[in-house]
Amino acid sequence: MYFTRNAQRHCHPESVGRQTKDPNLNREEIFLHLRRIRTTKCIKKEEGSLMIESIVAMSLVVIGILGIVSLLARSANISHSTTHSLQATYLAAEGVEIIKNVLDTDIAEHYPWGTSVKDGTYCVYYDTQTLTPCSSSGGIVYDPTSGFYIAPLYLQPSFFTRMVQVTSSGGAFSVSSTVQWYDGGAEKSVMIQDIFQDWRS
Repeated sequence: MYFTRNAQRHCHPESVGRQTKDPNLNREEIFLHLRRIRTTKCIKKEEGSLMIESIVAMSLVVIGILGIVSLLARSANISHSTTHSLQATYLAAEGVEIIKNVLDTDIAEHYPWGTSVKDGTYCVYYDTQTLTPCSSSGGIVYDPTSGFYIAPLYLQPSFFTRMVQVTSSGGAFSVSSTVQWYDGGAEKSVMIQDIFQDWRS
């Protein structure tokens, strides 16, 4: 009875009555026929409403999932970009330290200050002991065996490139180490500068 009352609230008796005007039906058959038609129509209406609600709910779920996926992808990109920036900063600092190591080696071997360091642009690596001039940035790649960044092998692609520029003035050496790389199609770079003087003078 509860379902029948609900059905009577949402159905249209006028339209149902017009469909059941049959002189051969008695009162009880008319009543049963009316109730059957009303119940059927209300079930169809409820099924339609349920379908719409399901579509709306699924749309909201899909939108939420897409938002989460987009956020995760953006977080991953930011994480990769930050990692590359840190690596480039360390590599740029290493370039400065390599020049400093060459200057310190001259002192340790009792050579005059700046004997092995001249003005110019150099491609340096972690094990560089003699500076070799280069006209453009030199590629550097990570070697998992040694754990260091080394010169790339023949035709080996390099993610980072590094160039160290040295200028002298009044016995002091100004060193600029620049590391470049591409991140998301955009060229990025990090530069670290330092000045070294003969502390013995």
